Amino acid sequence: MIVVHTDIEGVAHTVEMPDPEPQPLDSTGALATLLVVEGVLAITDAANAIRQPEQALIDEAEAWSLG
Repeated sequence: MIVVHTDIEGVAHTVEMPDPEPQPLDSTGALATLLVVEGVLAITDAANAIRQPEQALIDEAEAWSLG
């Protein structure tokens, strides 16, 4: 992840930081993920319904496969 910070003199500084770890979804997000995994909902529809990016649902389903 690239972060741009502008100092008090107006000079922009670019810093590369590691991407944050994916966080578990709440119960509604988990249900939406389950519905996608089971083929009931399209991933785009589920992501829009819970106002999360599609990648959040993918990360949630992948975390289940590790457990």
